[in-house]
Amino acid sequence: MEKRILDEATKKALQGYNPFSPNATVEVTPPEYNFVGVEWQPKFSIRCMTKDEKAEYISIYSNVKKDEKTGEAPDSEWKAIGDKIEKIYLQCLMGWRDLFDSGTGEEIVYIPCTEGGDPQKHWDMLPAWIQVFISGQIKKISHLTPIEKLSLK
Repeated sequence: MEKRILDEATKKALQGYNPFSPNATVEVTPPEYNFVGVEWQPKFSIRCMTKDEKAEYISIYSNVKKDEKTGEAPDSEWKAIGDKIEKIYLQCLMGWRDLFDSGTGEEIVYIPCTEGGDPQKHWDMLPAWIQVFISGQIKKISHLTPIEKLSLK
């Protein structure tokens, strides 16, 4: 039997529906960049969470300490949760290309950890809306969309 491999368009269409190997990466671009040519659209390379990262992600939200009176988690707890979750996202962001500084016009080069790069510094330089987009795409290919999260409770 002949080995079949999906073409790029079909692979992209099936993200979030079919299994996604943590050894594979995919490039994603926020749709807000559709107004410029493809060569000016940033492409973020991400991978899905490993089994251990996914378990940690679920555990973080499962173990939220809530105030006895209000039933809500205090702001300090949400800050700690955000920091832990961000570390998981940083592990899943493998790099980017075609990202430019609008002020200087220069390309912002992603330097991998293996070459002395600082993932936290890279993450912090991105606007919050891009961070939200990237984290949403990581959750999607890791099967942690709202439907899956509900079924894990």
